[in-house]
Amino acid sequence: MSKVERLIENVQHKVENLDSRVNTKLFLIDHKVDETKKIIEENIIEENNKTMKLLKQTKQRLEWYDYFVDYVEGCDRNLYNDACEYADNKEMERGCDRNVYNME
Repeated sequence: MSKVERLIENVQHKVENLDSRVNTKLFLIDHKVDETKKIIEENIIEENNKTMKLLKQTKQRLEWYDYFVDYVEGCDRNLYNDACEYADNKEMERGCDRNVYNME
């Protein structure tokens, strides 16, 4: 075998070795990416579940307040009007736009 042939064989061996190492690294990177995606997806699902639970609790609380306000309005219209004015004033003190809450 000539010097050039040995040199070519040596280079081919190094290229094959490098190719194998690159493939191994790519496999490990792909595996890490898959693990990271799975963790992110699990976190998104967990946060979504927490958000949905909070929304359900908030909806239930809002429905309770609606029932309460409807009852007060039906029993004592003056108390209801005073309470609306009080709530509007409190919201204005906080700098909220009172028209946001006007349902009429």
